[in-house]
Amino acid sequence: MNRVRSGWATRSGFYMAAIGSAFGLGNLWRFPFVVGSNEGGAFVLLFVLCVLGVGLPVLVGELMLGKLTGQSAVNAIQKTSKDRKSHWLWVGRLSLLASVLIFAYYSVISGWVLYFLMQFLVAPIKGESFDTAVLFKRLMENGHLQLGLTSVHIVLVMTIVAKGVREGIEKWVKVTMPIFFVLLLFLMTKSLSLPGSERAIRFLFYPDFEKLTLTSFVQVLGHTFFTLSVGMGAMVAFGSYLQKETPTPRAGFMVSGLDILISLLAGLVIFPIVFSGTVEAEVGPSLLFETVPLLFSQMGLGNYFGFTFFLCLYTTALVASFGLLEASVSNLVDRYNFQRGRASQIMGVVVFIFAILPSLSSSVLQNVTFQGLSLLKMFDALLINWILPISAAGICLLVGYKLPEKTVRDEFVDERLVDSHQLYGLWRFTLRWLAPFLIFGALVAELFDIKS
Repeated sequence: MNRVRSGWATRSGFYMAAIGSAFGLGNLWRFPFVVGSNEGGAFVLLFVLCVLGVGLPVLVGELMLGKLTGQSAVNAIQKTSKDRKSHWLWVGRLSLLASVLIFAYYSVISGWVLYFLMQFLVAPIKGESFDTAVLFKRLMENGHLQLGLTSVHIVLVMTIVAKGVREGIEKWVKVTMPIFFVLLLFLMTKSLSLPGSERAIRFLFYPDFEKLTLTSFVQVLGHTFFTLSVGMGAMVAFGSYLQKETPTPRAGFMVSGLDILISLLAGLVIFPIVFSGTVEAEVGPSLLFETVPLLFSQMGLGNYFGFTFFLCLYTTALVASFGLLEASVSNLVDRYNFQRGRASQIMGVVVFIFAILPSLSSSVLQNVTFQGLSLLKMFDALLINWILPISAAGICLLVGYKLPEKTVRDEFVDERLVDSHQLYGLWRFTLRWLAPFLIFGALVAELFDIKS
């Protein structure tokens, strides 16, 4: 049964969805605490270089794979290798596994955002402020509440993804993304007015390479792929909906550039609060939730700004979740001729089952640890530091060696740009040699660091 494949109604719709997928909790929730864990400036510089030197080429490769084949990850790889039993299919399967597992634990964090959104919603009604540290502690101790919030998030994502690209994802993101960007700029100006802003800027932008460890290199690679939604099949699926006239390299440049910008803005919002000395926040998954609400408590109409911020933050979590679920849903639709609604329901149930463990990791299962890591942190370390880099390396080799070179060159090169041919040569070299070498080198360094 052949289906007419949908697509983005406008080029801006794709950009907003791709940016939103990268704009989500990866930038605003994970980036600050990963930077804090790795002592600031050197890690930030390494992150910027990694996005431009490794993440961008892989992102363009994933978009190109989807656009040239018009298929989701596994089907795109099968079409490229021309063999239903090709060993290359493990790359697609690994990316789908990554998308499901990351969506599972991502939904838990999205539930935290939803929780604070509701707290800011009722605060003006009650006419009182609240202690965010106490609220967060209560949330962590209530596993059933976390599981309930997680399930709400999964159901919302299922419902919107079931409507398809144009009616579901595109309409949603074109309105919300610009609003949140403006609000983030506003928060940055407020945060930089705090007493700790100079120390925060120094922490973020003055590199001290002695503070980097072997683990830092694999962490920066994994975080790069996470924020760009690379290695999980999402950008292959998004690329398969691209209009023919949309230039793939330009799309990659725009998404990568904005990913860096939003990450730095997030750091400039969070760290001045940390260095202001008004909050004792743990450098970990709770950092965002223990700092930003404090900033609102010091502002006029802070409850209203807090509600707007967490509403927009939750919207970005939804958008990023769309990409994660779309990767597996489009695979069922393309490969097994499922109806979108049915495919969304099936994958939503699968994700919920995997989300049970991280949802209960801080309460019922708080004593279940591995090398000192809770189940939630174990999910994060395994998926982001290991599975995503391996999956991204597979994409590099597939696009670099299996896609026909003439087809790839024609898609990449823009004759109107003088440097386009040189950029193509650099991009192809990065995919075939540099990126795989750096990824596997970082993984080996991580192994030595663990053993030591």
